[in-house]
Amino acid sequence: MGKEKTPNIAIRKERIINKFYQDYYYPIYGLALYLTHDKHDADELASAFFEKICRWSPEKLENIDLEPFPYFGKILGNLHIDFIRKKNSRKEREKFYSNKNVGKMERSPEEILLSKEKIYLVKKISHEVLAKESKVIRVAFYLKTERGMKNKILAESLGISPDTFATKIRRIRLKIKEKIG
Repeated sequence: MGKEKTPNIAIRKERIINKFYQDYYYPIYGLALYLTHDKHDADELASAFFEKICRWSPEKLENIDLEPFPYFGKILGNLHIDFIRKKNSRKEREKFYSNKNVGKMERSPEEILLSKEKIYLVKKISHEVLAKESKVIRVAFYLKTERGMKNKILAESLGISPDTFATKIRRIRLKIKEKIG
């Protein structure tokens, strides 16, 4: 007997939700469009609304069916607030990560010196300065500046201390800067 109630409840719940969808989709979509001023966002908000009421019990759905609009307005308003909060949070994360990556480039000495007019000159001078260094140092300089590898890892692979390696990189950068400048 307990197993028979479950299909009846599921069928009843499905009927109520289908009725809600048929009767109230366009008013909900219209209110969502009024709140968001964007068709895509309004569609997302209306979908979130129906996703939310699908989790409710049939009894709660039947109670709402008597006087639906106050519930719908409140639910849609809360969903809209959550939607805006999530959208702003996503924008802030994107801004943070893009600024984080841009910030690394802005701090390097090469980035300050680079401009469209000087790119060729900088490359030429860099090659001239690096040609005087050993092949191992040239590769290490490339890995440090272009690939962003850490001094400690590169120094260990060369068998020297990280401070010595950092000093070599700094001297190469100073030579390049002096010849450019």
